[in-house]
Amino acid sequence: MKHNTYKASSLSLILVFILFCSIFSSLSYADDNASDADALLAEGWRYFNGDGVAQDIPKGVSMIVEAANNGSTQAMLEVGYFYNLGLGAVISDDYVEGTGPDMALTWFKKVADAGDPETAGATIVSAAFDYFLGSDDGLIKEDDAAALKYFSAAADLGNPSALNMMGTFCIYGFGVEQDSLKALDYFSRLADQGDANALASIEEFAYAFYAGTMDGIDINFANSFAFYQKLAEYGNERAMYNLGMLYEYGLGVAPDHDKAVEWFTKASEAGFGLAADMLKTSSAQ
Repeated sequence: MKHNTYKASSLSLILVFILFCSIFSSLSYADDNASDADALLAEGWRYFNGDGVAQDIPKGVSMIVEAANNGSTQAMLEVGYFYNLGLGAVISDDYVEGTGPDMALTWFKKVADAGDPETAGATIVSAAFDYFLGSDDGLIKEDDAAALKYFSAAADLGNPSALNMMGTFCIYGFGVEQDSLKALDYFSRLADQGDANALASIEEFAYAFYAGTMDGIDINFANSFAFYQKLAEYGNERAMYNLGMLYEYGLGVAPDHDKAVEWFTKASEAGFGLAADMLKTSSAQ
């Protein structure tokens, strides 16, 4: 009986040891693969630049692409750069002229899929500005359609600059359908990251829709209401007061005296002096 117990115990230990070795082996294999891919990337650059070897750009590019396919996120970025710089034909015999921006974006997104959305977003938004303004070196020409696609992709990854740009594009209808509520969503996502400038933008546009103080923005009380409502969620006492005013006079929303009093009260409790005056006026009615 003791022999069987000892045998079962030994077998369990052996199985645990085998499982441990299997996990360790798979982790080591993954690490080795990453190291191999990065080594291949470095070797590809040697051939690309002719660093200690006869320069062979197609061979270098081919090795960098292979490194990207083997999991090197840096190589993925480099392949994206190649496409943006017009080297698509060197990368693939099947390359279709004019698809460089789309192919580059595909590779940049792979970096996010590999677990680094921050780097991917920063890279994509940098390329977006290159297409938006034209790169300083002249290698990338202005292309508003490509810029918009890149800004949108970077915004989807939460990049702050891209969220701000997409919000502005939606406000003015630049390259996209004018959609103030979609703009508000972009600015709100940026504000959720703790960006004070986003809150300032929401307040600025809220007032612009109320008073028509900005070029290209017409008075629209419904939009003003939506922007002030969002701003109030972040604790802005002026927005609370303005919501009270909009409810009190039925601007952009159905008139509702009780709602107006509710928002004036919140604004007053938050320290906004004018709200206390409006509460007195409302109580006297």
